[in-house]
Amino acid sequence: MFEHFILTPYGIEVVGEPSYEEAADLVNKLKLVHGAIQFWVGDAVRYLEAVYPDKAAQIIDASDWEESTVRVYTWVATQVPAENRRPEPELSFAHHIQIARLPPDEQRAWLDKAAEGTDGERWSVARLKQELTAAKGAPVRWYLEVECCNQADRD
Repeated sequence: MFEHFILTPYGIEVVGEPSYEEAADLVNKLKLVHGAIQFWVGDAVRYLEAVYPDKAAQIIDASDWEESTVRVYTWVATQVPAENRRPEPELSFAHHIQIARLPPDEQRAWLDKAAEGTDGERWSVARLKQELTAAKGAPVRWYLEVECCNQADRD
C-alpha cells in the first residue's frame, strides 16, 4: 500500500525518504481510515451474523472489542445505509448515531444540514442533537453552572 511507510500495531515505520506528496497521501489515507473504521466494524459484524450466525459471537469475542462498542457500531451500520454515510472529515460517527433512528431520506437531509453547518462551519454533535430536538417541537434545555466562592454568594 505504501512504499515508504510500514504500518504496525504500534505505529508507523518510515523506510527511505518519502516525498512530501507520499507523506500527504499517507495522512489522507489515515484520515479515511479514522472516519470509516466504526462503519467497517459494524458492516463486518452484520456480515458475520448473517453468514455465520452460530460462530459470529466467537469471532467478535476473540477480537477483544468491547461488546457494547461493537453493538453500537453494528446498530448504526444497520440503520444508516452506506449511501447516507458521511465519514470524516465532514461528519463523525457520533453525528451518524444522532440520526440513525430517522428514516433514510431524513438522515440524508440532516447530515447535509450538519455538514453545511452555520456560517460555513459544520455542526458539532451537540448542535445536531439540539437541532433534532428542536425540530421535534421538544423544548431545548440549557444548563448553566455558576461557581460560587462561599455559601453567601450562592444564596
